[in-house]
Amino acid sequence: MKIVVTSDCHGNVETLKTIAKLHHDADLFIDAGDSCLRKEELYPFETVRGNCDFYIKNKYRIDSIDDISIYTVHGNGLFFNDNYLAKTARDFGCKIAIHGHTHIPKILEVDGVLIVCPGSVSFPRNKEGKTFAVITINNNKEISAKIEKIN
Repeated sequence: MKIVVTSDCHGNVETLKTIAKLHHDADLFIDAGDSCLRKEELYPFETVRGNCDFYIKNKYRIDSIDDISIYTVHGNGLFFNDNYLAKTARDFGCKIAIHGHTHIPKILEVDGVLIVCPGSVSFPRNKEGKTFAVITINNNKEISAKIEKIN
Protein backbone atom coordinates (compact mmCIF):
# COMPACT_ATOMS: atom_id res chain seq x y z
CA MET A 1 0.00 0.00 0.00
CA LYS A 2 1.21 3.48 -0.86
CA ILE A 3 0.30 6.72 0.91
CA VAL A 4 1.33 10.11 -0.45
CA VAL A 5 1.56 12.90 2.13
CA THR A 6 1.81 16.66 1.57
CA SER A 7 1.49 19.72 3.75
CA ASP A 8 1.61 23.48 3.67
CA CYS A 9 0.93 24.04 -0.03
CA HIS A 10 -0.57 27.48 0.76
CA GLY A 11 -2.74 27.56 -2.37
CA ASN A 12 -0.30 25.85 -4.73
CA VAL A 13 -2.86 23.46 -6.21
CA GLU A 14 -0.75 22.83 -9.34
CA THR A 15 1.99 21.18 -7.27
CA LEU A 16 -0.59 18.93 -5.60
CA LYS A 17 -1.89 17.91 -9.04
CA THR A 18 1.67 17.18 -10.19
CA ILE A 19 2.31 14.98 -7.15
CA ALA A 20 -1.00 13.15 -7.62
CA LYS A 21 -0.12 12.44 -11.28
CA LEU A 22 3.40 11.35 -10.38
CA HIS A 23 2.01 8.90 -7.80
CA HIS A 24 -1.27 8.02 -9.52
CA ASP A 25 -0.93 4.48 -8.16
CA ALA A 26 -1.19 5.60 -4.51
CA ASP A 27 -3.89 4.05 -2.35
CA LEU A 28 -4.35 7.16 -0.21
CA PHE A 29 -3.46 10.85 -0.49
CA ILE A 30 -3.22 12.88 2.73
CA ASP A 31 -2.60 16.60 3.16
CA ALA A 32 -1.59 17.79 6.64
CA GLY A 33 -3.17 21.22 6.37
CA ASP A 34 -2.47 24.81 5.41
CA SER A 35 -3.64 24.19 1.90
CA CYS A 36 -5.66 27.44 1.87
CA LEU A 37 -8.02 25.57 -0.47
CA ARG A 38 -11.53 24.17 -0.40
CA LYS A 39 -11.94 20.42 0.06
CA GLU A 40 -13.06 19.90 -3.56
CA GLU A 41 -9.92 21.69 -4.81
CA LEU A 42 -7.74 19.21 -2.92
CA TYR A 43 -9.01 16.05 -4.59
CA PRO A 44 -7.68 13.33 -4.32
CA PHE A 45 -6.12 14.51 -1.04
CA GLU A 46 -7.92 14.17 2.29
CA THR A 47 -7.00 16.96 4.68
CA VAL A 48 -7.11 18.61 8.11
CA ARG A 49 -7.42 22.22 9.14
CA GLY A 50 -4.21 24.20 9.49
CA ASN A 51 -3.76 27.68 10.92
CA CYS A 52 -4.13 29.22 7.43
CA ASP A 53 -7.22 27.22 6.43
CA PHE A 54 -10.66 28.78 6.47
CA TYR A 55 -12.68 26.24 4.49
CA ILE A 56 -11.61 23.03 6.26
CA LYS A 57 -13.25 22.28 9.61
CA ASN A 58 -11.72 19.05 10.99
CA LYS A 59 -8.58 19.61 13.09
CA TYR A 60 -7.51 15.98 12.87
CA ARG A 61 -8.49 12.83 11.03
CA ILE A 62 -7.95 9.13 11.35
CA ASP A 63 -7.64 6.95 8.28
CA SER A 64 -7.16 3.20 8.09
CA ILE A 65 -5.47 1.33 5.31
CA ASP A 66 -4.59 -2.36 5.37
CA ASP A 67 -5.62 -2.52 9.07
CA ILE A 68 -3.13 0.23 9.99
CA SER A 69 -4.54 3.46 11.39
CA ILE A 70 -3.08 6.88 10.63
CA TYR A 71 -3.51 10.00 12.77
CA THR A 72 -3.15 13.31 10.91
CA VAL A 73 -3.05 16.78 12.48
CA HIS A 74 -1.57 20.04 11.26
CA GLY A 75 0.23 20.75 14.52
CA ASN A 76 -0.45 24.39 15.30
CA GLY A 77 -1.92 25.35 18.64
CA LEU A 78 -0.74 22.22 20.43
CA PHE A 79 1.82 21.64 23.10
CA PHE A 80 3.62 20.01 20.27
CA ASN A 81 6.52 17.62 20.48
CA ASP A 82 7.20 14.17 19.11
CA ASN A 83 6.42 12.35 22.37
CA TYR A 84 3.04 14.09 22.70
CA LEU A 85 2.21 13.33 19.07
CA ALA A 86 3.16 9.66 19.45
CA LYS A 87 1.07 9.36 22.63
CA THR A 88 -1.96 10.97 20.96
CA ALA A 89 -1.63 8.66 17.96
CA ARG A 90 -1.35 5.61 20.22
CA ASP A 91 -4.41 6.77 22.20
CA PHE A 92 -6.35 6.60 18.91
CA GLY A 93 -4.85 3.18 18.09
CA CYS A 94 -2.68 4.57 15.30
CA LYS A 95 0.73 3.33 14.20
CA ILE A 96 1.45 6.36 12.00
CA ALA A 97 1.25 10.05 12.97
CA ILE A 98 1.41 12.75 10.31
CA HIS A 99 1.79 16.46 10.94
CA GLY A 100 2.64 19.64 9.07
CA HIS A 101 3.10 23.26 10.23
CA THR A 102 6.89 23.27 10.59
CA HIS A 103 7.65 23.18 6.83
CA ILE A 104 10.61 20.94 7.77
CA PRO A 105 10.55 17.29 6.65
CA LYS A 106 11.24 14.53 9.14
CA ILE A 107 10.70 10.84 9.64
CA LEU A 108 11.29 9.18 12.99
CA GLU A 109 9.87 6.51 15.25
CA VAL A 110 8.79 7.30 18.80
CA ASP A 111 7.50 4.54 21.07
CA GLY A 112 6.39 2.39 18.15
CA VAL A 113 4.70 5.22 16.22
CA LEU A 114 6.11 6.35 12.89
CA ILE A 115 6.03 10.16 12.83
CA VAL A 116 6.10 11.81 9.41
CA CYS A 117 6.24 15.49 8.56
CA PRO A 118 6.38 15.90 4.77
CA GLY A 119 7.80 19.42 4.89
CA SER A 120 6.22 21.94 2.53
CA VAL A 121 5.51 21.71 -1.19
CA SER A 122 5.53 25.51 -1.46
CA PHE A 123 7.53 27.30 1.25
CA PRO A 124 10.25 25.02 2.63
CA ARG A 125 12.26 25.94 5.70
CA ASN A 126 15.10 23.54 5.00
CA LYS A 127 18.02 23.02 2.65
CA GLU A 128 16.31 20.12 0.85
CA GLY A 129 13.78 22.39 -0.84
CA LYS A 130 10.13 21.59 -1.55
CA THR A 131 9.24 18.14 -0.24
CA PHE A 132 6.48 15.61 0.37
CA ALA A 133 6.46 12.09 1.83
CA VAL A 134 5.63 8.61 0.58
CA ILE A 135 4.68 5.95 3.13
CA THR A 136 4.70 2.29 2.13
CA ILE A 137 3.08 -0.64 3.91
CA ASN A 138 4.31 -3.97 2.57
CA ASN A 139 2.55 -7.35 2.62
CA ASN A 140 4.04 -8.11 6.06
CA LYS A 141 2.53 -4.83 7.37
CA GLU A 142 5.99 -3.32 7.72
CA ILE A 143 5.84 0.46 7.43
CA SER A 144 8.50 2.61 5.79
CA ALA A 145 8.60 6.23 4.69
CA LYS A 146 10.75 8.47 2.57
CA ILE A 147 10.92 12.15 1.74
CA GLU A 148 10.81 13.13 -1.93
CA LYS A 149 11.62 16.46 -3.54
CA ILE A 150 9.37 18.32 -5.97
CA ASN A 151 10.42 21.22 -8.19
